[in-house]
Amino acid sequence: MKKILILLVIATTFFLATPALTSTEEVPLTNKTFRNIIQDSISSVVCIRGEIEPEDHPQRRLFPDDDSFGFPFEEFFRGFPRPEPQPRTTLGTGIIISTDGYIVTNLHVIDGVDEADIEIELHDGTIYEKGDVSILGTDENTDLALLKVPADDLAPLEFGDSNTVEPGDFVVALGNPFGQLHSASLGIVSATGRQLQDVGGGRGVSIEFQDFIQTDAAINPGNSGGPLLNIHGEVVGVNNIISTTHGGHIGLGYAIAGNVVENVINNLIEHGEVQRGWIGITIKDIDHELRDFYDIEEGVLITDVVPDGPADKAGVSRDEVVVEVDGQSIGSTRELVNSISMITPGSEVQITVIDRDGEEKEYTVTTEARPTQEDLLAGRIVTPERILGMELQELTPEIREELDVSPNIEGVVVTSVEPGSSAQQKGVRQGDIIMEINRQEVTTVEEMKQILEEVQEQPRILLVVHRAGSNIYIVVDNE
Repeated sequence: MKKILILLVIATTFFLATPALTSTEEVPLTNKTFRNIIQDSISSVVCIRGEIEPEDHPQRRLFPDDDSFGFPFEEFFRGFPRPEPQPRTTLGTGIIISTDGYIVTNLHVIDGVDEADIEIELHDGTIYEKGDVSILGTDENTDLALLKVPADDLAPLEFGDSNTVEPGDFVVALGNPFGQLHSASLGIVSATGRQLQDVGGGRGVSIEFQDFIQTDAAINPGNSGGPLLNIHGEVVGVNNIISTTHGGHIGLGYAIAGNVVENVINNLIEHGEVQRGWIGITIKDIDHELRDFYDIEEGVLITDVVPDGPADKAGVSRDEVVVEVDGQSIGSTRELVNSISMITPGSEVQITVIDRDGEEKEYTVTTEARPTQEDLLAGRIVTPERILGMELQELTPEIREELDVSPNIEGVVVTSVEPGSSAQQKGVRQGDIIMEINRQEVTTVEEMKQILEEVQEQPRILLVVHRAGSNIYIVVDNE
């Protein structure tokens, strides 16, 4: 059966509430241990409902106007309109993170819902009706959203340090699965630092900065945005997604690490958006072969350095291996990306590397604001050239990583398409990789220009375009 990913949830807290025990104290396991965690935390977990209006569309006939329905009542049924589409209701969970009404949840819980159509219900039955809820900020890259209700006496939850979470730790998930309000489930942490493929596919949400805690605590639709609590009742994650074969829990749930959530919420409160650090390098995990070649146990290989980027200005070179960031060991690309992204742009960061000679070296790099994918594709790092109504540029390692293009794909990337051009009308899109032009392979913009020079008398050009794992054949005017 095809495996599907369903976005779910859990939220976090950011303002402190005094817990019964600190995270450094041992907690005795008795009948009351988890009862106390749930009873002390449930009042800080809310139910979030939204209403999505159906798209306007003309009424369509119940039967088509053809001869395939040749029975006596055909004319009677013809012309009957379809029922009017009804609004769709969404359901999710949120976490109170301040006494004055700040609530964190997953972005996909409110995705497509107008601010005026959100309703929040507290554990005691208090309802903040439509119009009372404000959306203060969202972050598509982590699937998080910050909401606000008018209040001054709510009970917030406290965040714990998600970096201390280890496989085998007990955790409790709270939320509203399948509309069963104020539900709890118990499990253990199965793994930390998980990265997943195709997260948010088809839901309008794309999770780019991934640091998931995997758990077997039951998480189901409706849990999205709720807290994953440690044995001290602290939020260590926000439930976000499950792997399933049938739409329900099978023991594979994933929560966004609490430290990532705190960083996002702090940014949204302070700046209204998430400001992420960037140093301008392309990286690769060290596999067993590279580990032997470089004679190193762990680290992240720098495969390219963006010209005039922060790392380049600091003297960082390709082929060096990053082993520490600000004194913290780095063992994977995920750890490096997450650690740099959580540093405020304009801050200095100490990068420790093993250079080509096997010597340890330290660089001081001043971070810059991380370019968006649109910035990269629009050529704000590499200047594109305009051909056939398209802006094109080489498929650099940086762009290859951004677009998640397979290493065996070669070509030039479309950074924008001129409105009204033949390319736009025939379906060429931003992010497409042009692999061939008139059956000749191209790997650079210059090669493409040379081929076009040779066929300038031909009225139409055949393009082979790579998109989302498939090759598409498109004929455009040679204009």
